[in-house]
Amino acid sequence: MKVCISCGKTIPDNVKFCGFCGTPQTPAQPQYQAPAQPQYQAPAQPQYQAPVQPQYQSPAQPQYQAPVQPQYQAPVQPQYQSPIQPAMPVQPIVQAQGTSNVPGEKKKRNPLVWIIPAVLVMIAAVALILVFVVFKGDKGTKLPNGVDAKRIDHYFEGIRDKNFEVYVDAWAPILADEKRDQATYVYGDGYTYLTSLYAELEDLKWTLTNAGRGSEEDCSNMASQFREIYGVEYTITDCYRLYYDFTYLENGEKYSGTTALDMYRIDGVWYIVWAEAENQ
Repeated sequence: MKVCISCGKTIPDNVKFCGFCGTPQTPAQPQYQAPAQPQYQAPAQPQYQAPVQPQYQSPAQPQYQAPVQPQYQAPVQPQYQSPIQPAMPVQPIVQAQGTSNVPGEKKKRNPLVWIIPAVLVMIAAVALILVFVVFKGDKGTKLPNGVDAKRIDHYFEGIRDKNFEVYVDAWAPILADEKRDQATYVYGDGYTYLTSLYAELEDLKWTLTNAGRGSEEDCSNMASQFREIYGVEYTITDCYRLYYDFTYLENGEKYSGTTALDMYRIDGVWYIVWAEAENQ
């Protein structure tokens, strides 16, 4: 037995309609409820962070420093002393045969009395001419002890013509390289280097006036300076200090002065290692 779903009366189990109220007894179908689907949550995506780029710093450029100029010490120059000229020998009066010393008697002069002094005067004149030719310092001349005038001419010609390569050719190789560096990094070029140190000179002329030879110790000291300061090994066998008088025109005015040059024979070749000029 079961109960009517409408009126609540008791009715048989197998009837489809209630005999009291006529209500169909089909049991109500339960409403299907789909199981609750879990809400899908996408996993949180990590926020992308670009790696920090290192800041590029260019390497510090080394500041150019011109090489230290060696303090040159000029070799001690010996005080020049002119050689003592021997006194003119007294020529004996040769008495010719047939003459006498009797007072009042006419004497015959020996011609040797006049010839010998004349010869001595001629020898002295030739010696002076040779000294002038050897020491005048013009192009192509040979200086004392075989010093070649080529580097000296290049020194003065480079200054006069503002030719930098001719000028540096006069200097010892390591010093020439140093002057090229100075011209490039300090002055910009060789022409500016020369015009900065020397004015616009016209009709420059130079004449050797004196020369003094250095000692073996001077040569050895200079070789040591090259070795310690520049790291180069030079064989120096001779040295001289040369004095030149020079004249030039500047803006129509004539000027003169003196230049001292120290020449050293380096590996068999004469080069300038120091120069100083003084205008008068």
